[in-house]
Amino acid sequence: MLKMITSLLYPVIALLLSAFVVYRLKIGRDKESGAAGYVYSGLILIFFFTLINLFQSHPEYPVWFLSPVYLWIDLGKFIVLTMGAVLFVVGLVLHFNYWGERDIEVSNHLEKLKLLDSIQQDSRYPFPMTELLDRVLKGLLGGLEEQAGAVFLLNRAQRKFLLVTGSGLSKEETALLEYYPYGRNLVSQAIEDETAMISSDFRSLGGKAQLAASRFHSIIVVPLISGRNKLGAILFFSEEERRYSREFISIISPIADWLAEKIEVSMLTRDLRRSQETLDAKEHQMAGLTKKLEKVFKSDEDITSPADFAERCVGLAGADEVWLIGLARGRLIFHGGTGNRADLSDNFKAAMISSLSQRKAVILNQEGTDDEGHAYIARASLLIPADSHGNALMLRNNSGTIKIGGDDLRALEIIASVGGIVVAKALSGAAGVSKIKGLKLVSEILQLKIDRSEPARSVISFIPQVAGVLSADSLLMVFQHCDDGYKAIYCNAANDIWREIIVDNGEGAVGRSAALRTDFVQFDTASVAETLSGYHEENRGRLNNLFGERKVPSFHGCYPITIGEDVDLVIDLYGFGDRGISGGEEHQLITLLTGLLNLRLGILKSSEPKQLPETTSEGTALSAGRLNELNNDLLAISGYCQLASQDPNLTGTAESSFKAIMELTEKMAAMFKMLVAIPGTADDLSRRPVSLNQVIKDIFRRNAISGNLHMIEGRAFTAHLNLKEVPGLEISYNDAVNLINEMCKSFVTHVGDDEVITISIYSNDRFVFLDISRHREKFPPVEPVVGFGVYGPAQNYESRFPEAGFLRLLSDHSGEFAFDRYSKTASYYSLRLPLKAVNAETGVASGKALSILAIDDQSVILDLLAAMCQSLGYTIYTARNGHDGIRIFETRRPDIVISDLAMPEISGWEVASRVKAISPETPVIIITGWGVTVDEQKMKQVGVDYLLHKPFRLEQLSQLISKAKISGIKG
Repeated sequence: MLKMITSLLYPVIALLLSAFVVYRLKIGRDKESGAAGYVYSGLILIFFFTLINLFQSHPEYPVWFLSPVYLWIDLGKFIVLTMGAVLFVVGLVLHFNYWGERDIEVSNHLEKLKLLDSIQQDSRYPFPMTELLDRVLKGLLGGLEEQAGAVFLLNRAQRKFLLVTGSGLSKEETALLEYYPYGRNLVSQAIEDETAMISSDFRSLGGKAQLAASRFHSIIVVPLISGRNKLGAILFFSEEERRYSREFISIISPIADWLAEKIEVSMLTRDLRRSQETLDAKEHQMAGLTKKLEKVFKSDEDITSPADFAERCVGLAGADEVWLIGLARGRLIFHGGTGNRADLSDNFKAAMISSLSQRKAVILNQEGTDDEGHAYIARASLLIPADSHGNALMLRNNSGTIKIGGDDLRALEIIASVGGIVVAKALSGAAGVSKIKGLKLVSEILQLKIDRSEPARSVISFIPQVAGVLSADSLLMVFQHCDDGYKAIYCNAANDIWREIIVDNGEGAVGRSAALRTDFVQFDTASVAETLSGYHEENRGRLNNLFGERKVPSFHGCYPITIGEDVDLVIDLYGFGDRGISGGEEHQLITLLTGLLNLRLGILKSSEPKQLPETTSEGTALSAGRLNELNNDLLAISGYCQLASQDPNLTGTAESSFKAIMELTEKMAAMFKMLVAIPGTADDLSRRPVSLNQVIKDIFRRNAISGNLHMIEGRAFTAHLNLKEVPGLEISYNDAVNLINEMCKSFVTHVGDDEVITISIYSNDRFVFLDISRHREKFPPVEPVVGFGVYGPAQNYESRFPEAGFLRLLSDHSGEFAFDRYSKTASYYSLRLPLKAVNAETGVASGKALSILAIDDQSVILDLLAAMCQSLGYTIYTARNGHDGIRIFETRRPDIVISDLAMPEISGWEVASRVKAISPETPVIIITGWGVTVDEQKMKQVGVDYLLHKPFRLEQLSQLISKAKISGIKG
């Protein structure tokens, strides 16, 4: 009975044990450990064992089975108990292991939080980044009981790590780690993979770093990453082997993440501070610029002259002297300033001319030597271009150097551009006044009554009116021929010392001008001083007395007036100080007036029947020479009037007066032509080809704002010109201008504010191509469209681009069009214009500026030829005699040679012969007067291709040059 009761207690105990285990140990809730299955299985088997044991305690059990069966039942009972116990124990082990690991994790988290809180508390102040990283590293080493560590920040631009701080390392180890390369090494791999790396091999660090870590046996690299920014890494070193594990990584990783965010915030704060400092600096610079502009541009006062403008600019960039200067025909011009030009040496002026030709801001330093022989900068000059015409603003510091930054330079460029406007205004005003005065004098000369018996008296009576139109500082003298030379008979100075001046024949500029029968002009102080040294000492002293405090003149001109066969009068003109505005204008005015006087005197002389020469080649030398002088005067008057009449600002009255003068010279030329027999030449008209390169340069020169910045359709664009040498096109200049202007206006509608424009010109055997494209500043433009573009007749695209007026012009000239078909807004346009064969009707297809050599011993004719050729867009070289002309031809090899026929030493015939010997294909044009009979056979023998008779019009010169170009190409 007792055994039966005991057997009944075993299942009850098993059930109570199961309930305790499940409830108290919460086995069922712990699914992650995997212990529940084992525990439940074990408890079930144990409970099954108690049931078997209960059956065996039954009184009749021994008789239920055969004897061998009981042995197997006992064996099965033992197996069930054993398996249940094993499974139960395994489940308990898994359960307690799981919770043990959870305790470790909790402990680790607590340790992390404690360490992170300690570091955060220690780093709560806004320390500099280096100090912050140093504090964090030392806190980590102390909190984690580590031996050594280092923090690296990545510099991707230089592809290397910078050691920001280190602890526990010797000086030698720190030096080896200071510059750690970014590449194939453990630290770079950890950063790129964004995961911590553990290594026991110090060689994995690579480079010099492996020497620094050679005493350590455990290394861990923890990357510092914030979002997508890979900032650097923390390294820990230990002499223990296998010191670091995943548990250590789990402790240090959140601290590394916090530190990475802290570093990024610090970097952003630093960048923000720098941006603020930059903005403050910009604001300060703008305030400084505003003050500078206010100083120059006073609202209550107008800028009256270049000198006034220069006075306002004193003090800019530390300058104590300011000038507005420029270049005219290679000569330095001072428009106005605050200093003394006499203080500027000739070498410095030469340097100024060289700098002005560069068209960019330049600082010229002048060195001195101290008592010990050391060189130093004694004075400095800053030249800033004022416009595209060679004018500039010069700021001069006479006591040291000039130092300016980029923003200061931009401000000064703005001020200089205003200075260019002031110069242009002054030049325009002076030119206008000069033209008005000149027209009045021209009218009076044409109406002047010249006494046939005493023509000199009539001319002399007119001189005071000439003096009245000159600048107040000009000195005008008139010399008249006497027995031994030329005596001063008039002067606009109050000092009567001029009455004692008598110049011998050939003495000084007056004597030379009379002897050579030509104008003598100089535009700089050094040349005038050299000329003055050619006078006798007494005359030089009297002239210096007349100059007074003005010292050496800056301008000097002598203009002979011929009466009969001799030079009877010489007008002698001196200018002082600033001649940039009026010097050139006064020279042209006096040249025109003396030319008209000589013309009227020549007409008066030729109207005497008894003095008319026979129109043969055997005429007297005096008659031929006199007739040539009259032709020169006619040419000068006609040429200068033609150039002046092209001024768009002329009034109708002024233009009519110029035309009247030109008609008069033509009548005089016709009269001379009737007196002599001259072989004629055919003036076939030839159409001058247009260079697209020159057209584009002209357009962008007009719309230039500053540098490569241009104004198109009311917007400012940066434009780059890539202009290759191409043949000229049979298109009028106006059509070419309109074509390019309309194309640019249409294209810029597609251009963004952050984009630039590139215009390219190139050609092949059949076409000239014009590409315009848009792109980012630092990106290349579109490749030449000819390589991939699809061209079609321009009229096919007029419906697609209705606003593009250039397509109609392109169609009129058989042009074709290509554009970017694959973008919403076109990234390029391309024009294709056909080339035509060169022949006598079409002219020369050449995009290169034609070069011309002009040779004449008469300075007035040479100056006029140069002005005419430059106005036609040609490059001009000049020579005063045949020797210089041949030398220039050998070195420069111009395309065409224009030479006067009658010259001393080497005549035009010999010039032509020598030119043809050097270059048989070069066209030669000879200039002759109506009084010269030319043998056509001799022309062919020496190589003269064309004759140009004086006086001639600008159109005649242009047409003859066009003919010469064609012959040059054919040759």
